[in-house]
Amino acid sequence: MTAKLDSPLSCPVVVGRTAPLETLERLLRDAHAGQGAALLISGEAGIGKTRLVSEARAQAVALGLQVLSGASFEPDRAVVYAPLVDLLRSLLADRPAEDLARVFGAPGMRDLADLLPELERWLSEPAAAVTAEGRPEATTQRRRTQAIAQLLVQLASMQPLLVILEDLHWSDQASLDVVQHLARHLRGVPLLLLLTYRVDEVGPDLQRVLVALDRERLAGELHLHGLDANEVALMLRAILGLDRPVRSELVDLVYGLTEGNPFFIEEVLRSLLAAGDLAYTRGTWNWAAPGALRVPRTVHDAVRRRSAQLSGGAREVLEFAAIAGRRFGFELLEALSGRNENDVFDWIEGARRRRSCGRGISRAVHLPPRSEPPGRTRRPYGARAAGAPPACWADARRPPRRRCRVARRTRGRSRVSLR
Repeated sequence: MTAKLDSPLSCPVVVGRTAPLETLERLLRDAHAGQGAALLISGEAGIGKTRLVSEARAQAVALGLQVLSGASFEPDRAVVYAPLVDLLRSLLADRPAEDLARVFGAPGMRDLADLLPELERWLSEPAAAVTAEGRPEATTQRRRTQAIAQLLVQLASMQPLLVILEDLHWSDQASLDVVQHLARHLRGVPLLLLLTYRVDEVGPDLQRVLVALDRERLAGELHLHGLDANEVALMLRAILGLDRPVRSELVDLVYGLTEGNPFFIEEVLRSLLAAGDLAYTRGTWNWAAPGALRVPRTVHDAVRRRSAQLSGGAREVLEFAAIAGRRFGFELLEALSGRNENDVFDWIEGARRRRSCGRGISRAVHLPPRSEPPGRTRRPYGARAAGAPPACWADARRPPRRRCRVARRTRGRSRVSLR
């Protein structure tokens, strides 16, 4: 058996997402029956949001819903209505001419002309009838928001509709305003609004919209977590096409490096295959080179993107943690960083809150009870610190030599000798 390396590896089945898939199917059936809803799908990068959306798209088509989608990309933060222009283009490409003439011929659609010049041929309202010149920007934006929502509701009245907007964490404020406005007008409309975002890249604009959706009870949310070890084994078995369980050594290796992030699993597996460290012999796949693993560029980039959002101190602590190993005492981080207990605690807590490097691929630092400075409320700390796979920090700057030679701390029992 040979593995194809000329394209990204992809699991042929969805593993560990039974409950989310059932929720999506129920909401799609509700939309088909005329009851609209909005649903957020959240999680860290690579956790499977896009795969779940793909499954929802397939379910929607099978149920007879039309599907429109748009996506944001990192540069789109400065591009007004970028994901919605993407959606409008897909509409123009997919719908018959008579449908386009009907929906864009309605009053108010002229407000969309500036967003997409291709719309001009379908707009029945004369150009002179609507002009933004001299109109306050807020008024123009509000009219466009209402026009986009009106357009989608009208399309849904013609045929039940699934609207997909991916990567809201990169969306501009105007697009997010449309999302919030549309979510408020879904009652009794055969439309499911499916939205995805990364929990570790939520900016102020998206945070405001998420709070509003929660406060007004306008959207449900599916938060995706990493797969457990058994699910990782099932995923490896499906990717490798085995008719028997995967060897536990390989499962332990992949789970230990990825902690169940599906994208990381696929990328690490591809890296092992490309390097020849994973070979098919005697009817099974064997890990042939237990040693240093070359971390794929895609995983490297995902980890560094998230760590870049942290303060300099938090990044430094993560680097020391990656160098120190999988499990170590808190005193060791104090010794290596040369910082006091409160600083190190705050940096670890900040990384944990932001889920800076995913669910961790790291294991934890052993945290002692925190000594309380005046005015600070005691909070319990878990045994897990957000971190990165040690290999991902292979090119991180080495800690200062004087810190690497720390032998002991008088108040701790940890000993370190990094070379």
